[in-house]
Amino acid sequence: MRRYEKWLPLVVVIAGALAYANSFAGVFLFDDSVIITSNPGISTLPSFAWRTRILCDLSFRINYLLGGLNGTHFHAVNLLIHICAGLFLFGIIRRMLVRPFFADRYKEPWWLAVAVAVLWLVHPLQTGSVTYICQRYESMMGLCFLGAFYCCIRAYGSCMPYIWGIIAAIIFIAGLGAKEVIVVFPVVLLVYDHVIESGALRKHLFKHRILALLLVVALIVIGSPIIKLAAFHLVQYGGRGGVSPWMYFCTQWGVITHYLRLSVFPYPLCLDYAWPPVASLVDALLPCLFVCFMAIATLCAVCRRFAIGFAGVWFFVILVPTSSVFPLPDMVFEHRMYLPLVAVVSVLVFGCHHIAGLLFARLDTSKRVRVGLYSVFLVCIAVLFTVLTALRNEDYRSESTMWQKALKVSPYNLRAMTGLGGAFLKEGKSADARICFTEALRILPSSGIVTGYDKAYVEGVALNGLGVIENKRDNHDEAEAYFRKAILVDNEFLMARNNLGIALEQMGKIDEARASWLEVVGLSPSNRKARLCLALSFLRTGQYSEAKENFEAISSFGDDMMDGKLAYAWMLATCCDASVRDGKKAIGILLGSRSPNPVLAVKIHDVMAAGYADAGNFILATEHAEEALEIAEEVNVTGIEVIRRRLNLYRAKQPFREPHP
Repeated sequence: MRRYEKWLPLVVVIAGALAYANSFAGVFLFDDSVIITSNPGISTLPSFAWRTRILCDLSFRINYLLGGLNGTHFHAVNLLIHICAGLFLFGIIRRMLVRPFFADRYKEPWWLAVAVAVLWLVHPLQTGSVTYICQRYESMMGLCFLGAFYCCIRAYGSCMPYIWGIIAAIIFIAGLGAKEVIVVFPVVLLVYDHVIESGALRKHLFKHRILALLLVVALIVIGSPIIKLAAFHLVQYGGRGGVSPWMYFCTQWGVITHYLRLSVFPYPLCLDYAWPPVASLVDALLPCLFVCFMAIATLCAVCRRFAIGFAGVWFFVILVPTSSVFPLPDMVFEHRMYLPLVAVVSVLVFGCHHIAGLLFARLDTSKRVRVGLYSVFLVCIAVLFTVLTALRNEDYRSESTMWQKALKVSPYNLRAMTGLGGAFLKEGKSADARICFTEALRILPSSGIVTGYDKAYVEGVALNGLGVIENKRDNHDEAEAYFRKAILVDNEFLMARNNLGIALEQMGKIDEARASWLEVVGLSPSNRKARLCLALSFLRTGQYSEAKENFEAISSFGDDMMDGKLAYAWMLATCCDASVRDGKKAIGILLGSRSPNPVLAVKIHDVMAAGYADAGNFILATEHAEEALEIAEEVNVTGIEVIRRRLNLYRAKQPFREPHP
């Protein structure tokens, strides 16, 4: 090894860091809500009973427990996973090129390995697995896949093959806890063994049949959840989209062609395509011919033990779980190309290397000039990809921007349209939100088969959004009508039922409002929003025992429910009912809570002061009240005089009590 070669992995790390340096400001969007921000279980560690994706779910929970819903922490872990995967890829390419199969064909394997790893790391298509937070599922699976494959390559020619094999098996099992796609790993490994290693592993397993049998049994046992999942999708015909396995399979020919185009020309990218299924075989004829040609060429290359055949198997086999006959709710997602992109980038890099070699041989140029020109070309491509990746990262800074980009690519994507409406609502742009929801309802009747969601879902979301807009304008009657229409469309649309309760309470129909929330609790006993609405409603009418019961039924108060958390702690600290009041518990609920928002910071200190006062610790009560008063005066928060009066009470060693409403 030359002196400079040991620093080449650092080039891979720096390239990945530069490409994603601006990704840390990305917001939570789309499925991030279900998996992270609105997930009631995010604040607790999962049970360790084996199930798919447990490893990734555990990482999300650890992220939350260490830093709350601070997106920077989530992005940092995603980037770390991606860079580590790139380092494994670097090691795989470098070690593969020195195997006897290549017979010293490549004199500079280090540089080719760096080129493949860097271009793969900084490729804009990877933002769907790195900057899109919840797709850590894909990148973590990719890390485990590449890590296990690296260990397997190390086992060939090693004096400790069994040690490397055991490590590979452990990483593979860990990968099953990230995403189910890794189940195809043994197939890819066996093809590599056939093409590159002349069947060394196959011969070894044939010689040790008991070991081979144990491996097969282990794969069946460990992979059973994935097998069950595949069977479920086959039986359900794609669930809500109503797409049969055959229709899904035919549509995937065009999807695969689209993936290949994005691999070479990664623009424009789209978070959510809502790709429609093919209407007939005629529509899928050209993509079918192209994909069939590639598949046949791959089989021929594998039979003749050409390295490009292994690249083709890597691409097609890894796409089998998502792009074959197993109908998934969505036809296409860019993050599914996380690992298959390795094959495309490798073929392009090595193809350019061979073409450049032939060209330079005719021109009779020196080796130094050849290496220099080829390096400049690859650096230019890497810089271009890095710039495009950085620009794509900017789209993730705003939920509304991301949905607007999706609608430019797929103008009739109803899910993107309602998603944009929801994003505008969060930003306070009610007029723009109304346009999105109204347009979605206008287009809905004429839309054909949609995938990823059903029409009832879109109609329910749009009606619910319009109801929220009217409720904000104090048009409660109109809001009630919209919410009831949304419930009529989808009887289990819990968000509309919750919002209906809010509108009814604002109209003074308290009993009807509570009945609506109780219906939500009946459908989903762990629904935090309904429980919180019930608790606050009972609290406002002085029914403290009922309020406490519903507060306690909330499994966890995440950062998205800080107001509810504060209300619960305030009731415990200041309630006039001694049977409900519990200052120590109030302190425990808020202990360690912090907020960069000065208004929330004032409330936290104010509630903590009341809790300590009820517990008899007036020294700490005074300190927190003084802190609350200081912040309130700095930012001119309303209620300064009220905080000052409570501070005087604590200084006089008297707790504060809320009067009965």
